[in-house]
Amino acid sequence: MSTSSLRRTDIDLLRAFAVLAVILFHFEVPGFDGGFLGVDIFFVISGYLITAHIREQLSDGTFTFSQFYARRIRRLMPALVAIFVITSITSLLVFPRDLLLDFAHSQLASALYVS
Repeated sequence: MSTSSLRRTDIDLLRAFAVLAVILFHFEVPGFDGGFLGVDIFFVISGYLITAHIREQLSDGTFTFSQFYARRIRRLMPALVAIFVITSITSLLVFPRDLLLDFAHSQLASALYVS
């Protein structure tokens, strides 16, 4: 059995705590000022898991950049599209007309990964 198919409960718990810290920070719960630390922890864990997966594929001789990026796109694109659709609908319902153009520019910049 490959190491990537084994679940690590300790890592899952760390990720859950990191996400919870971010959520509690955004809801301004007293004592949870570590939302930024939660983001850092989540990214470090993600980097560790991705690197472990790449190392396994390199040792098997099955790693390719095209497959790596195709997996990333398949994993992240559905959530990105869902957020774009939800925020677009919400902005049409909530924002005054003069802010919609600013929102459209921001969303286009986000879609193109430019600031």
